Amino acid sequence: MSNVYGPGEPTDPKKSHVVGSLISKFLKGDTHLMGTGKGIRDFFYITDAAEAICRYAECPATNSHTNISSGKGTVIQELADAIANATGVDNITWSNNPDQDGVPVKILDNSKMQKDIGIWDYIPIKQGIEKTVNHIKEKG
Repeated sequence: MSNVYGPGEPTDPKKSHVVGSLISKFLKGDTHLMGTGKGIRDFFYITDAAEAICRYAECPATNSHTNISSGKGTVIQELADAIANATGVDNITWSNNPDQDGVPVKILDNSKMQKDIGIWDYIPIKQGIEKTVNHIKEKG
């Protein structure tokens, strides 16, 4: 699975991944981010990941592995903008150091998953971010 996020997302900097970390930073008022924001990653909302797992549980046994993901790339700057909007942040600043971007593109090929278990409408990133931020705010 690739970058699964959603309600229950850890926000502790020692345990969180990119979505939880950005939400935590923005809710604390820290809006300075490392890199250029140009990297592209594959994010998958938790209910979509659960749907994929449940569909695979109903499939006959197979000896091959597969990627469970959206198969779609999201530019980190767009992700940060969606999180900023959902958390009420007005201004994000970037270090603009391309050495901090990591691998330029990480998108999993989910064609086998789609062939095995079908295709459905995945939760759009902006909607998933809004649901995640609202859940984190409610949990306080």
